[in-house]
Amino acid sequence: MMQISQASSTAITRYYGTLPPSTANKSSLGSPNQDKVSLSQEGKKLQEISALSIASLMENFMDGAGKDGKITLDEMKAFAEKKYKVADEAFQQVLSDLGITDSASIKVNIGKKGQITVSSNLSKQDNDRLQTALNDSQTFSQAFRAAASTKETIAASERGLAFAAAYAQDPKAAVARYGIGSKSHAGQAFITYSEGASSLEYETLMSMF
Repeated sequence: MMQISQASSTAITRYYGTLPPSTANKSSLGSPNQDKVSLSQEGKKLQEISALSIASLMENFMDGAGKDGKITLDEMKAFAEKKYKVADEAFQQVLSDLGITDSASIKVNIGKKGQITVSSNLSKQDNDRLQTALNDSQTFSQAFRAAASTKETIAASERGLAFAAAYAQDPKAAVARYGIGSKSHAGQAFITYSEGASSLEYETLMSMF
């Protein structure tokens, strides 16, 4: 049966908005000794359909990067870069259409409700016009969301790998440094624009106990 890593599950959730029920954390189902259930023929068919749905989802996820049942960091980085280039082209076109000059300093985020938000040194009217245009651009919004969610998944994966390596050397020091097990580090990817050039960045926003 195809297995999906935690990083892949996170990326699928951010990119597609949800995960099939069968990809949920198995720990929520209890131990093997608890509540054994016998599946009917209908149940078995549904289980098979669910497995095929997951396989189909993975084959199409990140332009086919998940077709072998796993996604590497290199594949995620390539996908994020590809989607960012699409987003940047659309972003530059919107700026040109609105007559926004290279002197503008702009930061583009994804808000808590999934909307595109813009902060800048533009006038409020121009800032609002830009924000509306970016939300209205399906090409930009889809590509930016895909690039940003993948960038965030990469950051979380790299942090996990770094913690694992440090933990193997000194567990106490690793926990103290990375806060794994005691803190959850939230981060966000965003686009910055200055002097006519843009880039996709990532920053840690907060640590929550």
